[in-house]
Amino acid sequence: MAEKKKGFDLAAALSDVSNLNTGAEGREQIAYIDFNLLRSDDRNFYAVDGIEELAANIEFAGLQQPIRVRPDDKGVGYVIVSGHRRHAALRKLLEDGVDRFQPVPCIVERDTATGETAALLQELRLIYANSDTRRMSSADLAKQAERVEMLLYQLKEAGVEFPGRMRDHVAEACKLSASKLARLKVIREKLIPELKKYWDTGKMNDAVAYACAQHSAEMQRRLIEVSKVADYWQKPTEWYEQTVTNRIGYMEADASLDCKMAGEGCKCDNLKRIERCIKGGNYGDHCRTGRCCSRCPNLTHCKSACPHLADEIAKAKTAEKSQKAKDKAAAEAAARPDLERITALWQRFASVRRAAGLSLDEYAKAVKLYLTKDDIKLMEAMDQGKKITANSRMIYLPCITYLSQIGALCRAADVLGVSLDYLLCRTDDPAPASSADAAPQWHTGTPPKSGQYVCEVASIGGCEYEVVRWNAELGEWRLEICGYKDSANASVERWFPLPADEKEAKPDV
Repeated sequence: MAEKKKGFDLAAALSDVSNLNTGAEGREQIAYIDFNLLRSDDRNFYAVDGIEELAANIEFAGLQQPIRVRPDDKGVGYVIVSGHRRHAALRKLLEDGVDRFQPVPCIVERDTATGETAALLQELRLIYANSDTRRMSSADLAKQAERVEMLLYQLKEAGVEFPGRMRDHVAEACKLSASKLARLKVIREKLIPELKKYWDTGKMNDAVAYACAQHSAEMQRRLIEVSKVADYWQKPTEWYEQTVTNRIGYMEADASLDCKMAGEGCKCDNLKRIERCIKGGNYGDHCRTGRCCSRCPNLTHCKSACPHLADEIAKAKTAEKSQKAKDKAAAEAAARPDLERITALWQRFASVRRAAGLSLDEYAKAVKLYLTKDDIKLMEAMDQGKKITANSRMIYLPCITYLSQIGALCRAADVLGVSLDYLLCRTDDPAPASSADAAPQWHTGTPPKSGQYVCEVASIGGCEYEVVRWNAELGEWRLEICGYKDSANASVERWFPLPADEKEAKPDV
């Protein structure tokens, strides 16, 4: 004896109330029916789309599968059971003048069942016939399952017995697993219309739809609003399951925040501003973890910070500003030796180049140094002690351009106790240069004679280094700016002399 088939068997369950007759001896036979006698079943809920492509396929390859129909209640026409898309495609072909498929090959089903179960059985046949002949989306499957469940319950009320759980019968009838059927039911019942329209059209997958549907309608709408300004995550069609789960998790954590500053038992009233930060799409932000703004590392410059923390933010900004000033002063102090050394090196180069009677262009050609127009402009300014920083390059040297490289050569000579000229085979005298020549010696007060000096000049933004002329007869500093001479007495902090140059040492009159 054959083993009984497990699961729900629709034919066996309805054998006492259904008798489907499609021809002699139960064999299906094709009847050719005028197209105008065919009409769609009003209960068909499946999408009728892709008609142009299907019409082109039928015109090329013919109608490969007849349309299943049943006589209508009036007995003068036929209602389509399965083949609504084929029916629509044939209509298009007829409108385009292609009439070789008229009349239409059909299989006629004749239902001998009467009474209350007849209409229910007809609709079940409509559903099952379409489920076998079309590729359905998840939305179609959900609608089918919903309708099948309703029909089976109605048949049960009409006296048909279905042992076991109805959910299992529906899953078996729709050829779905019980878990998939349960997920589709959650999506169908819980997903808000604003999101469901994407799922219905196949633009949102089941995983994303289920992740959204597991939360309240209010949370789903908040999710849409939060996502609107994220450039890469604006539309629900671009969402991912994990992104939805994370983002809703952040919002739920924020919604559960208590605010001690607002009062005992009060919830955080800064959620709207917190959402502004979430909208930015930067994962890992403080506000994405359900924590109070008071512990946020970005508190001083966050535009969405809690208004209750205004005093704390003001204090933090003051402290931050003070610390930045200290850090700036420390950085300037640390860079000062390098700045002074680079300034001295540039002024030494400028003085000896002028003493040699060479312009910058002539010097560059002589040492085979390629200089752009911008390089020339920068060198002219640096010759005057301007635009020099602790990171300035020695553009006048073809290969050695940074202070660190010059320092490395000098340290090598110091460690070996010889001069650079000796180390580079420019002299046979190994005696090193005196320490007085190694670095500029700064002085304060007034210089002993007229001439040009490298000066540290106080300015609004800090200190600058300028080449300033001292006039001993008039007892004043003179700074030449764009051809004009300006007194710099009040701004010179300290100075050191440039190498002697008879032309440059002449006093101003």
